Amino acid sequence: GLIVGSDTQLQAMCDRGDYKDAIQEMQRQIALTPRSDLYLSLAALYVRDQQEELGLASFAKALKTAKPVKKVPTQAERTLFDELLPVYLHPKDGKESLEERLTPILRDHPDYLYMQFFAATLSANKKKFEEFFSYFYRSYLSYPDCYMAYKSQGVLASLLLQRVREVHEKEFWRREALSYFRLACKEMPQDIGLYKMLICTAGAQEKKETVSFCLEAIIAADAVVPRGEIPFYIQEALQVQDKALAEKLLKKATSWYQYSRIIQDLQRQIDEH
Repeated sequence: GLIVGSDTQLQAMCDRGDYKDAIQEMQRQIALTPRSDLYLSLAALYVRDQQEELGLASFAKALKTAKPVKKVPTQAERTLFDELLPVYLHPKDGKESLEERLTPILRDHPDYLYMQFFAATLSANKKKFEEFFSYFYRSYLSYPDCYMAYKSQGVLASLLLQRVREVHEKEFWRREALSYFRLACKEMPQDIGLYKMLICTAGAQEKKETVSFCLEAIIAADAVVPRGEIPFYIQEALQVQDKALAEKLLKKATSWYQYSRIIQDLQRQIDEH
């Protein structure tokens, strides 16, 4: 389990489902020694006590105080990761789901921590946060610079941005999310979902620069935007008054989709702008 502590009393509280007392005990231990694994335990306790926001914030603290020991994945594991990446990036294309492909791999190789980033994502999507903490934390300690590590921390910051109420807290988590999503984009420019996350996270003051960063990155990486999403990016460029960039993206889209009514309509919109 994720709950660690310096005494059996804490375990007894958890066994009884007495999470509020267990949380207080864990906070007391953290005040004495603010260790990463204790923040991780506190995160799990908050989730069990149905205090999701505090659980996510404690997990973010666990990652900030962690001391990763960087490793390099074996060739075998890296090959498997590269095989599963398209299944993760384009779930609609495949015959088998990511989960169907991943389950037997992790059953045979429970030590494949690089692959467990996928498992962490699947858990987070199902809102199984304690499971997500467990998978992600272990993977993060070995591979903090993996694109999936950056992306998941961006998503974590986004979840907190949606939940917190104070303006300064919102600003903090917005900056965190933008920073991690950008790092993820640099590592994996082909992950088209990241660009939308970035643009939707950006505040008014970062909008123009963020839209520019995203569209330039999409064009440079030749990252094919699904046909139905091209209008989103064109509208964003026009909203920040960057007609030249809208033109540039539309020209790129023409190389992906030779003929398309959407592209003709967008060309008209740009001309009229």
